[in-house]
Amino acid sequence: MKNDIRKVLREYWDDQPDKWGLLEMDVRALTDKIIERHKDNWDGDQYAVIDAIQQVFEGMFEKVPINEVVDNVTGGEEKLTDSGDTLIGSQHYRGWGDNKGYYTETINKDIFFKIIKTIVQYTPWEKIKVQGNDESYRWAEFIDPVLKIFGVKNINYSPDGLGTRIWFTVSNPENYEGIKDGTITNVNQLEIPERKTFKVYMEQSEKEMISYRYTVTVVGYDEDAVHSAVEYDEDGEYNWYDYEDSKGFDKEVYDGESLEKEVISIKEV
Repeated sequence: MKNDIRKVLREYWDDQPDKWGLLEMDVRALTDKIIERHKDNWDGDQYAVIDAIQQVFEGMFEKVPINEVVDNVTGGEEKLTDSGDTLIGSQHYRGWGDNKGYYTETINKDIFFKIIKTIVQYTPWEKIKVQGNDESYRWAEFIDPVLKIFGVKNINYSPDGLGTRIWFTVSNPENYEGIKDGTITNVNQLEIPERKTFKVYMEQSEKEMISYRYTVTVVGYDEDAVHSAVEYDEDGEYNWYDYEDSKGFDKEVYDGESLEKEVISIKEV
C-alpha cells in the first residue's frame, strides 16, 4: 500500500508545472482579479487597466529593455537568418535609430509567444475578426497595451513591421484557438507568417501648372489688331501644342499637385 501511495504522489508531482508555470498561474489569477475590480474606474476597458498596471510597475521596478539590435545594414533588402533558438527568424522591424541609420531588430521567441498569448487571453475573437487585415491603425488598439507590459517600444505597423507580424499571428484562427484550448504552449507551435515580396503595378495622376513659351508668325495690318487676335484666339489657331516643334519653344513646370494613387494589380514574386 505504501508503495502504491508513493507511486501516485510521484506521478502527481511529476505532472506539476515548474516554478515559471506556477508563477504565471498566480500572476494570471491575480491580474484577472485586479482587472475585474478596477475596470469600472477605466470605463470597463480592461486594456486600460493593464496599461495602468504597467505604469505602476514602472514606478516600482527598474525596467530592462528586451529588444536588441542584431544587424546593421546600409540599405537595400536585408536577409536575416536565425542566430539561435532565442530569436524569431526574420521577426523584425525597421526604422531610424539615434545615430544608427537604417537598422533591423529582432525579438526574443519566448517574449513573442507571451505577447501573442496575452493578446489572445484578453481579446475576444469577435473583436479580432471584425478588424480585417487592412486596418493597421486599429491593430494597435489590441497590441500596444500588451507590448507595454513586456517593455517593447516603438514597434512598426508597416507591411514588414513587427506589429503587423504580431497581428497576422494573432488573427490566424488556428493560433488563436490553439492558445485558447491549451494545445499551443510554445512559439514553435505557432504559425508565424514570413515576409514575401510583391510587385505592385500602380497608376497615379499628377495635375501640373505649366508655362509654355513659343513664337507664332501672324500676317496683319496693325500691331494692336494682331495682339488682340492672338490673345483672344477665337478660332484656336495659336495653341502651344501646334508649335511644339517650332524654334524657341520652351516648357516650364512651375507647380503641381499629386492626385490619388490606384493599385491596378499586385502579384507575389
